[in-house]
Amino acid sequence: MSSPALTSGVQYIPISLEESISMTGCRHASHCLLYTSANSSRVVYGLIQLTDNGELGCPGGQVDVEDVTVDDIIDATNRELEEEINYHLNGVTREDWICSHREDNPPYIQHFFAKELTGDELIQLERTHMNAQHFPSESLGLFRVPIGGSDKKFMTNFLRQRFAGNARQQIIETIHKLSLVSPEDQVWMESIESTGDLLVNNSVVNSGIEVKALLRADLEVQYNDEKVDITYGLMAVTDDGLFDFIGTHYTESDDKNSMIETLITSLDKDLGADWLPIDCKSNAIHLSLDNDSSHVFSVHLNAKQFTQIETHFTECEGFGHKFYGIIRIPFPTRGSTHKPDSVNRFFRGAMSDMSAHRMAAQVVDPSVGWDAVGPVDDCLPKRQVFSEFQ
Repeated sequence: MSSPALTSGVQYIPISLEESISMTGCRHASHCLLYTSANSSRVVYGLIQLTDNGELGCPGGQVDVEDVTVDDIIDATNRELEEEINYHLNGVTREDWICSHREDNPPYIQHFFAKELTGDELIQLERTHMNAQHFPSESLGLFRVPIGGSDKKFMTNFLRQRFAGNARQQIIETIHKLSLVSPEDQVWMESIESTGDLLVNNSVVNSGIEVKALLRADLEVQYNDEKVDITYGLMAVTDDGLFDFIGTHYTESDDKNSMIETLITSLDKDLGADWLPIDCKSNAIHLSLDNDSSHVFSVHLNAKQFTQIETHFTECEGFGHKFYGIIRIPFPTRGSTHKPDSVNRFFRGAMSDMSAHRMAAQVVDPSVGWDAVGPVDDCLPKRQVFSEFQ
């Protein structure tokens, strides 16, 4: 059994599954890491979700039973997997249990399971999790994490993001218990501090002007017991374990039409022309930024175009080496029921450049104001280049 861990000021104490159900007056929650090693690259991939609070974790939730049994915990885990990510294949069993932790103030016990999938099952989830009952009210998207391998940038940046509760500790314990990486990599992984500089790849020096696209849409979604209109933007999980806009490319000209042509070519390469019916020439809005070397174009999609990109993103040319998933970002606009603080947490921990945060300020409804989300400097993590990871 692991040692107690302190996360965000909360101490999580290891406890056995049997001991946990003997405790009275405790609330319980359960989550699950879905993973696969069945792929040609022989890399273990785990599925991680972005929660509606702007934090990373694994699907799961509350065990809404007073006198909890092991079967109640397992049933709740399977129910949450279906509700949050549309998972209804072979359910979690007692043999999939990894660990349980308790916290004392208030009494709360968190259980964690891990379920191995086939490669096809994992891909199917990546393509269909948007059909889940609680998407996007609780889950804003799934992405795959390459666990292990020679490139340590991804895992380093991933483990320095903001996690829900003790999800970070649960994932590391799973990797250790199931021997998903070598003993040497396990020691290295446990040495990574939860806070620290994010690693930026500078092995390739790009000259010219950077252009990228914020693909966004105003969608009617089911949120709690009502339908509401929320503005969402799409962001990709990149090969360095960070989040960025789609279609990033470089051009020598600062002419708007030239930049849009470059963006169209890049989007076509990243997403594929067959399911990118976007008229960028007439629809791209140039967002004014403080940085002359980086330009973001806001492209407003309809609901069909937006969800089509989400559904088919695993089919794009760069998926699995340039991109590892796509997630939604809710922007605080007029009438939005999403808490501004959830956007704040995401922008503090996950953006891959400064222009991204300033871009987001252009999207926020003036009636809400970016002050509700937080000042720019507070939301930008420090970044440092480590040559040994290139």
